[in-house]
Amino acid sequence: MMSGYVSGSALPRIILNDFKKMKLIIPPLDILQKFESIVILYMKILGLQMIKI
Repeated sequence: MMSGYVSGSALPRIILNDFKKMKLIIPPLDILQKFESIVILYMKILGLQMIKI
C-alpha cells in the first residue's frame, strides 16, 4: 500500500511532497457523530474521561 510513498531502508518514512499528494477519505459528519457517541458511551462504561482539545 505505502510502497510508492516510502523512502529509506532502515526506517521507512513518508516524504512531505508525497504526503501532500495522498487523498484521505473522510466519512460524512453524521457517521462521525454516531462513532463519537459510541466511543463516549464506552468511555463512560469504563469510567474514562474524555479530553477536549
